[in-house]
Amino acid sequence: MWLLQHQNKDGSWSGFTLAFECAVTALLLEGFTVNDTPIRRGLAALETWTVADDAGGKRIQLCTSPIWDTTIMPEALCVAGIPPDDGRLQRAADWLKAQQLFGPDNDVALYCSDLQTGGGWAFQYDNSWIPDVDDTTAVILGLYAQDPNVLEKYWCVCAAEWTLGMQNQDEGWASFDRDCDHQWLHKIPFNDMDNLVDPSTADITSRMLELCTVIIRRADSTHGRPPAHLVRRAQQTVPGIIRFITSKQEADGSWWCRWGVNYVLGTSLAISALAPYVEEGGRGPVADMVRQGAAFIIGQCSVVYITVTTFNSNFKGYSIALDFTVIPEGPRNGLLTRRLSPGTQHSDGGWGETVASYDVPAPPKGQGKSLPSSTGWALLGLLAARIDPLEPVIQQGVRWLVDGQTDVDGSGGASWPEWQFTGVGFIGKVYLGYGLYRHYFPMLALGKYMRALTATTKGGDKKVALLS
Repeated sequence: MWLLQHQNKDGSWSGFTLAFECAVTALLLEGFTVNDTPIRRGLAALETWTVADDAGGKRIQLCTSPIWDTTIMPEALCVAGIPPDDGRLQRAADWLKAQQLFGPDNDVALYCSDLQTGGGWAFQYDNSWIPDVDDTTAVILGLYAQDPNVLEKYWCVCAAEWTLGMQNQDEGWASFDRDCDHQWLHKIPFNDMDNLVDPSTADITSRMLELCTVIIRRADSTHGRPPAHLVRRAQQTVPGIIRFITSKQEADGSWWCRWGVNYVLGTSLAISALAPYVEEGGRGPVADMVRQGAAFIIGQCSVVYITVTTFNSNFKGYSIALDFTVIPEGPRNGLLTRRLSPGTQHSDGGWGETVASYDVPAPPKGQGKSLPSSTGWALLGLLAARIDPLEPVIQQGVRWLVDGQTDVDGSGGASWPEWQFTGVGFIGKVYLGYGLYRHYFPMLALGKYMRALTATTKGGDKKVALLS
């Protein structure tokens, strides 16, 4: 009954090929035949995910990512200079809004009685049972980049409330579940490839900090002001978010990333989320974390830790008291200097990392052939850390992207070649190749670089030197 109930309108299960296969196999074992409607619909859905290869055969995609791609691509286009009111971007925004999942008919609502209203987004075209925090947060931030006034809209408020309601007891967020972190479940057989649980991670939690930041920023706006209760909730949530992100920073200044390969992305996301909370002049514990993260991306040889006790930051007129706890990875009283792993920026100016970084034991972090997506991630983190765009580390990364842009598919356009896996499904088992990562992340980085460069050359933006 559960399998039949969870079959999506398009005949798929969970928008994931492995779920298709398992569901069809289970139904056949239960006595269904290939002529029964659920099986026929499932096989027909699977057929739509096949693509022809050059040898005349077929390959099956593991999943599709239309919500994710339609969120990030318009944001990158806006940053690159396409007007937000461009008709093509407006159609993309309208399509995203139409995919929002309201109501209690999803797995989250079944287990979280306070989230019956819904308001999230899933990852795939038709996956109404499984909205997730990562896509929902990305959609809000992406549509906000096109139109800052969205934060007052009913649908956006519902989405923000839904994501805030997904916070775990440890003050972080996972992507799909709330408080589903019992690692002992991985000891049982058939445990979903050691990925049965969904604990809080720094990458998802960093996106939530970005969301809270934009909500607080719009609190005094004349137009597009979010409701007061949503602003208060965001303000109250920020201290716990920063505590969680602090607890996940590793000894070399990096952050591990659950859903993208790997430390370069995780560190970039954390820096981007934390940067607005750096005190003026680059002082304070948050500045130290950002500095350490930037040093990891650049590859400096040492990092200094400071005991973190209490930090007060005035952010857009709001006083936020952050009571940090000491990270349990060893003493951090006074000053502590440690060696970093080899520099993550490569000699060619780019960045790259392989899925081997998830192995145990793993090779040095941030090592692998330079990739467009990884280089874009690194630059986004460094620019968020307010590294001067004229610094050699930024210039070399930008030069690597500019020199590597080419007509990839013979269409006359310009993109970047990338065939390596930079997305993560099940760690150690399933990794994903996103066809558009190689395009929109470099474009997003170059667009933000141009904005930072313009602000610097005009003297309109003071840069704080976080790296000594």
